[in-house]
Amino acid sequence: MTGFNCRVLLQGIAKYADFKMFEEEGPNDTDVDASLQQLKDSDAKLKELNLNNIKVEACVSRVACRFSH
Repeated sequence: MTGFNCRVLLQGIAKYADFKMFEEEGPNDTDVDASLQQLKDSDAKLKELNLNNIKVEACVSRVACRFSH
């Protein structure tokens, strides 16, 4: 039987770091419908599509509907 050797050897003192606080980002103003159409059309002008911080209820159903057909 083959397997992985999972032994770990720790030496020294373990330390923790405080969490860094970041300012909350504003909502993403990406036009979801236009971006999805560009993606579907393989538009060469679309280099990057950022769907972070988009309201989920506004986006998920449209993405699912667009790509299910």
